[in-house]
Amino acid sequence: MVVETRSRKRKLKPDPTSCAKKESSDPSAQFSSEVDNRTAKELLARQQLGHDKFIQDYRTTAAQERSLVAETTSLLLEVEDLKKQLKSEKTQHKDLKANYDNLARNSDDQKKELQNEITRSKEYHKERNQILELLNGGSLADPNSTDDDEVRGTWIYIAFNVKQLAYQLVGASSGQPLDDEVTQRLQRVSKEYRKQMQDPDFRDLLMRGYIWLLVQDIEFDSKKDLWGGPGVRVLKMTHDNLVARVEKTGGDLDAEPPVAHIAGWLAKGSAIMNKLCEKDSIGINHVVDVETERLRPFMVDQKPGYDRTDKMVSKQLKDIIDSAIKLDVIMMSSRAIFHIHWGGRAQESGNLERWNPDLMEAEGWDHEVSPESRVQFRISPTLYKFGTVNGILYNLNIVLAKSAVVCD
Repeated sequence: MVVETRSRKRKLKPDPTSCAKKESSDPSAQFSSEVDNRTAKELLARQQLGHDKFIQDYRTTAAQERSLVAETTSLLLEVEDLKKQLKSEKTQHKDLKANYDNLARNSDDQKKELQNEITRSKEYHKERNQILELLNGGSLADPNSTDDDEVRGTWIYIAFNVKQLAYQLVGASSGQPLDDEVTQRLQRVSKEYRKQMQDPDFRDLLMRGYIWLLVQDIEFDSKKDLWGGPGVRVLKMTHDNLVARVEKTGGDLDAEPPVAHIAGWLAKGSAIMNKLCEKDSIGINHVVDVETERLRPFMVDQKPGYDRTDKMVSKQLKDIIDSAIKLDVIMMSSRAIFHIHWGGRAQESGNLERWNPDLMEAEGWDHEVSPESRVQFRISPTLYKFGTVNGILYNLNIVLAKSAVVCD
């Protein structure tokens, strides 16, 4: 009896088939299941997209990192190469500096050797010239010898001052009478001086020629006692005769009396006279005053009270004359023969000499200068030199200063 009671209380298990049938027969349950399926698929799709994007980003980042690593590695290798190159350059620079120092030392040694060779060469030529001088009857010593550069330098200094003074003498001269000496000098410079004086382009050139002739008259050709006393008069006359003799004989060494003897006597005599008699400062100042007075009609500033211009012209003229005296002493005291030559003065129209580039410098012209050009007038003379300061080679002459000229 008890057994039966328990069997009555046992719960019966539900029938799955019946449950399924029951659920399938429920529409709301079926819709919910479809929604869950779609949501799961979308989630999976999103996860897949996120995964793919992650993979792509990873690959991109990895590629960039690999590129950066490669670039860094390349830069490091390049830096190492540059370090090696820098080290090599430093070594090369060190070697080059050592080579340069060696070359510099060798150059200094060669310069010293060259200077020694030049000194030995000068001594050789000096001894040679002394031997030639002895053969020509001269002496070994010439305490009054001078260098061509000193003569040429003094000449250039005078030419510069003449040019500067001429700029102060380009004023109109009309209305004021000219001294007879002024007129004669202007005619010696150019026959056409009146016409050329009216041309501003020629006026200063004409006055430069006038000043050079003034210097020639009162110093180089003068028998005045501005230096050396009365004895210089005889010496200058002897000098003029010697120049004429050299030009005539061509410095013939066999001519009697020998040119070297005369030149040596002149040099010694001039040096002695210069030492015995001081420069005549009073006479020089008098000459400057007279010539300044003659130049007044040409001064630029001709207004009342033009003392300032007058003093300026006087000072410049005195400087020129002092320099000319210095040059004259140098040339007269040298055993070389110096000759100041004007050429044709005041040449007739139609008979003008041609321009010679070896002897002349054109300072003014109407047309382009050529070998066919004619010289209208000379601004300055030519300075020649015969022989050497050692008293030899009088058959040779050189041009120390060309003549400044104006061409047509």
